[in-house]
Amino acid sequence: MAIKKLGNKKYKIRVTKYINKKKRERKFTGKFETMGQVKAKERELDEILEKLKYKEENLDNLYTWRKAVDDYLDHSQLNHKLSTFYNREKVLSAHTSNWSDVELHEITNTEVKELIDSRDCSISHKKEILKYIRQVFETAIDNRKIDHNPAKRISVQGDELEKDKAKKLEAMTKTEVSELLTYMKEINHEWYSIFYVTYQLGLRCAEAIALEFQDIDWQREHVVISKSWCKHKLRKNPESRGMKPPKNGTSRIVPMNKQIKFYLKELSLKSGNKGFVLPRIKSWMNGGASKVLRGIQKQLGIKQTNYHSLRSSFITHLLRSGMDVVRVQAMVGHKELATTQRYIRLDATDLQGATKAIELDFEPKGRVLSFEKDKS
Repeated sequence: MAIKKLGNKKYKIRVTKYINKKKRERKFTGKFETMGQVKAKERELDEILEKLKYKEENLDNLYTWRKAVDDYLDHSQLNHKLSTFYNREKVLSAHTSNWSDVELHEITNTEVKELIDSRDCSISHKKEILKYIRQVFETAIDNRKIDHNPAKRISVQGDELEKDKAKKLEAMTKTEVSELLTYMKEINHEWYSIFYVTYQLGLRCAEAIALEFQDIDWQREHVVISKSWCKHKLRKNPESRGMKPPKNGTSRIVPMNKQIKFYLKELSLKSGNKGFVLPRIKSWMNGGASKVLRGIQKQLGIKQTNYHSLRSSFITHLLRSGMDVVRVQAMVGHKELATTQRYIRLDATDLQGATKAIELDFEPKGRVLSFEKDKS
């Protein structure tokens, strides 16, 4: 330890310790009113080094964030598929490595929140990071290493806005859909078949990409939706061709009307009735459909929506035509009836002339009385 007076109540304090045969040092330079304050600062620096010494010499016996993550990943490897395990390992390694040697019980709610807020990524990825951090703490609680989860009540900034956006369903009117597809057909747009088939069969994006001619039953005039496409699965397991079950895990049947049957027949003749129904446009498979759709809608001067609005429009138009909601639920593959019921909504075009049904058979006549305030 060394205290050096620099003049005018200014002191330089230096504390040195050897920890695991390495020299560690803490310094401080500042003004002090009394020598007692100088000594107190010296003891503070000494305590910091003592804590560091204790941690480094007893690291094997301390339950650190690194050990907690290892326990969590061991549990994940035993109970989840390999792709899930690797994703969790990658996310935690990329975003929480600064905590590696920190004792688990020392990580606070504030530190977790600051880490999540500081990440330069999308809201959905921030939620994923927070989810895995929470799970690490929960595993440690189950193992009786800590007694509370500091990440439990943390929410991601902007999450509520994202939830509201997700809840807001976008759909086009039949007129808008017709105008969109007519224009695309006239200019022979490369995305025409994608948008047309997606709307006519009410498909999710991954289901449309996975659709093959072998899924079409020409005799019974319906399409079997039994799979969806996932680029991550394709990357990890090329033999799977990226195919997995649809979102709700079960297959469904969508009847074909005359228009879509005729159009699909045309496509099948061009391709020899083999392979995928729709073109493998790279930007579509990388999630760029909404941008293309909005661009065309902007050109036409109609409401701009996302790609999923084609499926939303399919559902909404069926419900507005009077089709039973349970039949629609089965056709579009919603697990819960409440999900389908969210599409029962009206827009301005549906309200036009809606009150004609209650018009009376006489012309109302009479004096119009002016309204005055009660002056009593």
